[in-house]
Parts: sequence; structure tokens; C-alpha cells
Amino acid sequence: MKPIPHLLFRETAPHTPCFHLVRHTFKPRSSFYRHGHRDFAEVFWVEGGTGLHHVNGIAQRLEPGMLVLIRQSDIHGVVTHGQEALTVVNCSFPTLALQQWPQRYFGGRPLFFWSRETQPPTYKLEPEQLQRLQKWTDHLSICPNERFHLDWFLLDLMHLLEPGATHGARVETLPERLRVALREIRQLRHFSGGVHELARLAGCSLQHLNRLLKQYKQPPAGEIVTEARLQHAARELRLTDRKIIDLGLEVGFNNLGHFYQVFKKRYGLTPRQFRLRQQRSVWQGVTTAPAGKRSFRARSIPRR
Repeated sequence: MKPIPHLLFRETAPHTPCFHLVRHTFKPRSSFYRHGHRDFAEVFWVEGGTGLHHVNGIAQRLEPGMLVLIRQSDIHGVVTHGQEALTVVNCSFPTLALQQWPQRYFGGRPLFFWSRETQPPTYKLEPEQLQRLQKWTDHLSICPNERFHLDWFLLDLMHLLEPGATHGARVETLPERLRVALREIRQLRHFSGGVHELARLAGCSLQHLNRLLKQYKQPPAGEIVTEARLQHAARELRLTDRKIIDLGLEVGFNNLGHFYQVFKKRYGLTPRQFRLRQQRSVWQGVTTAPAGKRSFRARSIPRR
């Protein structure tokens, strides 16, 4: 048996110092040999077709919308199915570029490219996420090959995949259905259904949902829904002048007093106090002249 090759980034992408982006179509009944990486990681997502991803001794089915984060330690290869081609977009980059990221952004937790699970992190993307990645494909294909653009892309990608990753949530091992439910419950259209809507999104009963959340060290369903509602309300208070009572009703609080109580417990301020503090700007305190009157004396610039 031939030894598995371990590739160097400079060998696979000799003319791209920071990252290498490619769209590749595997022909029907073709394959890409198993290999490892010495000094780089990669992310790829499937645009069309199906295939098998052989990674660390396990075969995973690839289909449109799937995204995989390949760590430096992973051994993997791809095989297409039957008469169908497989199209993927792949972005690879040296792991040295992200050396400080786990501690800087994720409190040292083993997420994303630093996961300690046997299999690499794998996601099934929603249509809007794929559209976002299409825009990134366009951008990365024409922008300068510089660290700024790589960091920008990867940070946006990580937030796109796991919006709560920087807040202490353990996200890398969540079942796919639960992960999608936790993301979807942040949308305004789901607020009115409360915890029962979260259970529906997860495809299980409320009792089973709470057992799952406890198993994966997540907050209870009620806390998750309340936090999603309060985050939306806080955003609206910060950026709009809509009536507080309307915001409370919009996010699912039928009692204004209860909304004030829960909001203050979370942010340490009432909704009104929060709005006044957040909307305070450098313009406040500047004395303006009445309309039609000058607030300064016109002076000519002396010649030198």
C-alpha cells in the first residue's frame, strides 16, 4: 500500500501566498486521491452533484449545500457517484494564519478548524447561506491575495455557520436539526410560537428538546427563546424610535410590565434607559443656532 501523501501549501498553491480559491468539477466516475496536509486547512462546499467524501476512515455523502471544514490533521479524498459530476468550491490557507484565533475569539474552545472530534465539522447550508458564499466566491476570485481578505472571509464564515460561537456555547457537536432550530428561532417570524415553535423547528417534543439541550450543555428552551426575543428588541431600541410597547408585543411579550422586568434583568436597564444610553451620540450637547441665524462669525482667511 502506498503511503498517504501530506501536502504543503506552497506546493499546492505556489503563486497564492495567503489563500487559494478554486472551483473544481469532478467528472463522473472519477476521484481525488486521499491525502493529508502538513501546514494548511481548507473549507469546501458543494454547488452541484453528489459524491462520497472519504475522511479519516469514514465515507460521508456529499450533496448540494454541504460544507466541510478540513483541519490540518484530517486525511481525506473524494469519489463521484455514477454518471453524475460533482462541483465544489474550495478555499485553502496556511494554518499559521489562524494560530491565535481560538484564544482571541473563542475563549480557547476547540471549535471549527480546531475541533477535536474524529470527523471534521460538517454543515448543511440554507439557501441564504449559499447565496452569501456565492458572493464570497466572487469576491475572493478578484480581490488581492492578502490576509485582510482571508480573515474577513473566515470570520464571516464562522459567524454564518455558528452565530453563537463567540458567546460560550458548545456548538461543534450539536445535531444538525438542533443546530438549524437554534439558528432559526432568532428570526422574528418564530417568536410568537415560543418554546413550542423551537420544538417544532427541532422536530421533536418539548420534553425531548429540553433533554437534548441539557445533553449538549445548552440553556433550556425558555431561556433560548427569551434571549432571542430580547436581542431583537435591543437591536430595535438601539436603531429605531419605534414605541416600546409595540416592540414588546412584536417579540412576544403581551404584558408591557413583564417585558420591562425581563429586559432589565438581562441588560441591567429598562428598555427606555437602554434606548437613551445606546442612542446617545457625539452630536448631543452641541449647541445649534436657531434656523436662519449664523452660529459663527464669518472670517476671511488672511493672506500669508
